[in-house]
Amino acid sequence: MHEINISCTEEHFLGGVPTILFPLLDIIFSVLILGGNFLVILVITKVPSLQNYDGYFIIQLSCADILVGLYLPVNAASHIIR
Repeated sequence: MHEINISCTEEHFLGGVPTILFPLLDIIFSVLILGGNFLVILVITKVPSLQNYDGYFIIQLSCADILVGLYLPVNAASHIIR
């Protein structure tokens, strides 16, 4: 009878994609997230017609998204260190 070896390695799940690719994508997404959300905040603070409840709500969402963008490089660094 033949033995079946099933291993759950990271390379198996990634299909041979280099593991450095995902941390690099995290960093690229982080730069895009930070840049885009800072632009949103800048536009809302400079355009008086956007300074209403909806605009302030969007600023709060942008601030929360900025925190996510700041976390992504930490996540990427943890993957590089492993």
